[in-house]
Amino acid sequence: MSPSLGNLEYAFAVLLPKGYDTSTKRYPVLFLLHGGGQTHTAFPSRGWFTREAASRDMIVVLPNGGRSFFANAAGIPDARYEDLIARDLVQYVDTHYRTLATRESRAIAGISMGGFGSALIALRHPDLFGTAGPLSAPLASARADGQDGGGSRLVFGEPGSDERRARDPLTLVTQLVPGTAPYFYVACGLDDSLLGASREFVRLLAARNLPHRYVEVPGGHSWSVWDDQLKAFFDVLAARPGWNAK
Repeated sequence: MSPSLGNLEYAFAVLLPKGYDTSTKRYPVLFLLHGGGQTHTAFPSRGWFTREAASRDMIVVLPNGGRSFFANAAGIPDARYEDLIARDLVQYVDTHYRTLATRESRAIAGISMGGFGSALIALRHPDLFGTAGPLSAPLASARADGQDGGGSRLVFGEPGSDERRARDPLTLVTQLVPGTAPYFYVACGLDDSLLGASREFVRLLAARNLPHRYVEVPGGHSWSVWDDQLKAFFDVLAARPGWNAK
């Protein structure tokens, strides 16, 4: 049951590391967000994913976000997907699994729509997430004019409104306090129509001297980019201070 979704039953997946059941260690946690038109089953459907993630000594949480952009919908009171993750799921996972419950040991990442959600939630909850990985993310989505039959208005609010700005990563990044910001790993394909949004986001990070790494790779908006960049993000996490299981 999820309070953030009107106490509806909610399905998500948790992938435990190899040896979890026979160890007493506590583990870092990655919240990994799927793209639009996908579900929490998208990542396990990749042949390499479960094996590779389970070998990394981390717990992976796979929420189901529908088409929500993992935002608190401005026009739907019981569709608070940001709260679902930052409140409900963080608390549930820390309560039910052996986690390292610190921001340094908690990360959030995603592909496409989920990349937007990962940036949004990390920017709005820098006290919870020490590392974020928006991959091929539509980071300018909250700046669209909303002429889509009302769908974007339901999620982001009216164009030009405070509700929009509160859900706009390109605005939120300018409000981060240096020294408290998450580390961002941003990646996008050179043939992706969303490349400009990633470049603008990184420009804003750099202008404020906020910690980040930016990667542009061959390819478009597809798994040919996401598979490799997810593996690269796993490597980034392994090198982050406070990430190792204990």
